[in-house]
Amino acid sequence: MPSFPHSGRHQSTEPTSNESARGRDPRTRPSKRRALWRTAVLAALVVLLAALAFVVVVLPDLVAQRQARVASDGSEAAQTAQQAPPVTAAPEPDTSSVARRRAGAVLGDVLRMQTVLREERVEIWASEAFAAASRRVAASDTAFADGRFADALDGYSRALEALRAIHESRDERLRRALAAGAAAIEAGDGEAAARQFRVALAVDPDDARAQAGLERARIIVEVGALLAEGRRHEASGDEQRALDAYRRALELDPQAAEARTAAERISARIDARRFREAMSAGLEALAAGRFDAARQALERARALKPDSPALADAMARLEEAATRARIRRRLDEARRLEREERWGEALAAYEQVLAVDDSVQSAQTGARRADELARLHARLDRYLDDPSRLTSDQPLQAAMRLQDAARAMENRGERLERKLGMLDVLIERALTPVPVTFVSDNRTEVLLYRVGNLGRFEQRELMLRPGRYTALGRRPGYRDVRLEFRLNPGQGPETLVVRCEEPI
Repeated sequence: MPSFPHSGRHQSTEPTSNESARGRDPRTRPSKRRALWRTAVLAALVVLLAALAFVVVVLPDLVAQRQARVASDGSEAAQTAQQAPPVTAAPEPDTSSVARRRAGAVLGDVLRMQTVLREERVEIWASEAFAAASRRVAASDTAFADGRFADALDGYSRALEALRAIHESRDERLRRALAAGAAAIEAGDGEAAARQFRVALAVDPDDARAQAGLERARIIVEVGALLAEGRRHEASGDEQRALDAYRRALELDPQAAEARTAAERISARIDARRFREAMSAGLEALAAGRFDAARQALERARALKPDSPALADAMARLEEAATRARIRRRLDEARRLEREERWGEALAAYEQVLAVDDSVQSAQTGARRADELARLHARLDRYLDDPSRLTSDQPLQAAMRLQDAARAMENRGERLERKLGMLDVLIERALTPVPVTFVSDNRTEVLLYRVGNLGRFEQRELMLRPGRYTALGRRPGYRDVRLEFRLNPGQGPETLVVRCEEPI
């Protein structure tokens, strides 16, 4: 019995879940996919035309030949078995040309619908229903080949109805796949969601909801793997690696509640441990007087837990200890400067201490002492730097009083003693008279300011203290003369001429 040529090609089996899940990549470029399907359609049409030709032209002759052979075989059997009892003849196959043509026409529609569904990747979204329809087509092919055209017509018609129902169910199947994918997303099952969204994309490759859902499913799968990795590290005590895994999961999916909760939990534990370590290091450094190291450690603790009462207490203790240390250092510096009789610098050091804590008694006393001696040295330096001031009576008297006050002080120090010795010499020289010889013409009246009227003379000698002097000469009928001169401490004898020689 000849078999129908389409019976093998149109059978389909139910794909496994993995095959269904894999499907075609929905991101394949549309142009490439259309080209592939056009090729498939052309091939299917060629097969369809060949099948139609077989059904209309070849198959009737094959059936007629089969009938002739059956008749001949029956005649021979009757001659050799005349004594055999009569038997009932089998019913002849349906050879109605109308049924045959109708079956062939319906088969053409079936083949076209199968081609359309395959182009629409029916094996992914309706594999079982399509396989059942294909099996019915194969059975109808057999009936047609056996000449049972009515059965073939009925089978082809039912198969066509099933194929059309499959095609018309595309929207509903898309809706169900999207709903199932969304439910799997909600349940956190990324693998199941990916399978459903691949089915949806097989129905409609351009569906934006399915594309977004598949990407979301991929993220859920990756997030799930990272969560599992984080849990493993957390169970083994490697908190930092666990935290890294949870944070990577959050980067992929900021809405991943489990990853966020786990990351917050581990971060809190790590921060608490680091806080304890920083506090311990800070207090240890504080006890050892290493204030910079203590401050650095406590600042690390502040960054982790700024509102900690323990941290506030430690910072207060640090500030107090550091302040006391600064005061001690400045007091030591001020006392050293006092020993070196650098009174101005010592005063500045004491004032720095008082700026920090004005209740430090030693700084108050030291500041008063340093200020007094700094002023004393400054006054002494003015006389030592300009000894000519001592040639005037008022500055000389002030220098002598300063000298007496300095002598009355205790613990004067070497520098002060040295300066007082230098001032003694200057005062002594300022009080030592200088011999001065005045020469005149016995006609000029000579007046020496600060001393008195010297009268007329040809020569006169006086002992004058160092200083500035002015001599005035007067003579009737002559122009007055005026002579200003200065006597320096310790200088030798001086000769001055005072005569009025220019007539008026």
